[in-house]
Amino acid sequence: MIIGRGMVAGALKDLSGWENDILFSSGVSNSTEQDEKNYQKEIDLVKLYLGKLIHPASFVYFSTTSIFDPLKKGNAYIQHKLAIEELIKKSNLNFLIIRLPNLVGFSSNPNTLTNYFANSVRNERIIHLNQNAIRHLIDAEDLSSILNDIKNNFGKINLTVNVETDRPLSAQHILSIIEDVMKKQAHINPSTENVDFKSSEVNLDGSSINYIWKIKEGYHRDIIKKYYSI
Repeated sequence: MIIGRGMVAGALKDLSGWENDILFSSGVSNSTEQDEKNYQKEIDLVKLYLGKLIHPASFVYFSTTSIFDPLKKGNAYIQHKLAIEELIKKSNLNFLIIRLPNLVGFSSNPNTLTNYFANSVRNERIIHLNQNAIRHLIDAEDLSSILNDIKNNFGKINLTVNVETDRPLSAQHILSIIEDVMKKQAHINPSTENVDFKSSEVNLDGSSINYIWKIKEGYHRDIIKKYYSI
């Protein structure tokens, strides 16, 4: 059962072998959300579907690797994600928490990294760009393969998995690819805050597993071209 109607839910629509599990991809998708009511709606929805889970199926929740970003430690969205993770872990039900990096796909959400860049370039808006930021991009259509690979290698019972790629890019490089694909120059307001981090380096207590999605050279250009070509 897939809960949600956004990019993640759409990417999983043809997923097989998980029919008895609940894959929860609904709720708050804006990392700058400040309305507590929207956060509470997701909490209530998670509780509702946890109550529908039938053993031995797993409750699959999509979280974010941004919880490791030191600059986002006090962010309401990050605190919410951590609270949901804890709620699920304390439910005494089988769970699989997937912490995702930046997904790229067909999405109307203006707050995804690549949508923010592309919309800003298209509309000639200033982009606030941290030139030191490092990001992992994954095509949303690869999510089914990633889930199946995680299940085959680690299982899906009571696991928290940090997903990264083996070819991280700087945010500046990602923007330059978008500029090239869209054939238009960005207007940027640069900064140089140090936010380079790896979940494998900060996950010191071993409470989660680090999964590396291996990608080929040119993968980033291919997916940006796929979704943002004029």
